[in-house]
Amino acid sequence: MCKEIAILIGMGNIGSKYAFDPKALNCFDYISHAQVLRAHPSISCVAAIDPMLDTLAKDILHWNIPNGFKTLTDFNNALPHLHPTLAIIATPPTNRLNIIKQLPKSVRAIVLEKPLSSSFSESKEISRICSERNIIVEVNYWRRFDSEIVKLKRTLNDRLGRVQAGFAVYGNGLSNNGIHVIDSLRFLLGDVTNIININDSPGSFILQFKDGITVPIQQINFSAYREIWLDLWGEKGRIEFIQEGLYYRFSELKAHRAISGPVHELDQVQSICSVTGAKRALYSLYDHVLERIHHGAPARSDAKSALENERVANAVEEND
Repeated sequence: MCKEIAILIGMGNIGSKYAFDPKALNCFDYISHAQVLRAHPSISCVAAIDPMLDTLAKDILHWNIPNGFKTLTDFNNALPHLHPTLAIIATPPTNRLNIIKQLPKSVRAIVLEKPLSSSFSESKEISRICSERNIIVEVNYWRRFDSEIVKLKRTLNDRLGRVQAGFAVYGNGLSNNGIHVIDSLRFLLGDVTNIININDSPGSFILQFKDGITVPIQQINFSAYREIWLDLWGEKGRIEFIQEGLYYRFSELKAHRAISGPVHELDQVQSICSVTGAKRALYSLYDHVLERIHHGAPARSDAKSALENERVANAVEEND
């Protein structure tokens, strides 16, 4: 199979900072797009494009990317013969629409950081353009590509039974981490049916799902500690996603320790803590994109799904 020819648009803090952080590398095998592009045998990254090219030159060399440009126009003018088929857009969201309009017509697929853009109207336009050009889009809501969470989704009803309640916290902004919580809940529980803001608590809200599942989501201050937490209580047990999704903890039902008869409680003392597939989730995203290009695999985190996350977040912000 021929390699996909890729261009990386935007290096940023992840590519130039966190990918060299030993603590981050202890938790993630792949934390930056550049890491995946260097390692993946089916992709050849031919250029990095970033307005801060001068300060990122060493990083580009480190990731074995042969060409660097400050703008997409510079790339299009300098290397029109390369015909990239895959574009990775990891820039800040403010100029995404213009970037997508300038992409070479050879591009068949885009890996995009969330949110799609800085405004809901532009995000809708991005989705429309990609649909019109038949461009495959996968947005980096990475928990959808975490192999363990994907397995858990398939067995959620068997392990939890009917979900009765949920709770979640996030920090560092609704469009940064809150939207990850929204997406994770949609991935596990289905469509959002109602959005309720919590009075006098900016950024905090309640999502309602089918079957009457209600999940309050509270914003916390990351200056105290950094954490994203999701907690689901079902009729058969409880699952908590902890340490920003690096682990999940399952507590099953057992006979109640203090009440005789057919009464149960969660065995939270003997709960089982498991490692998720977060370490390789970003790499798995690229594997899935290739499956979509070559074998028509179904979308997992496409522009339509990303738009729904932004619709929910937009409604929260408008009502705050």
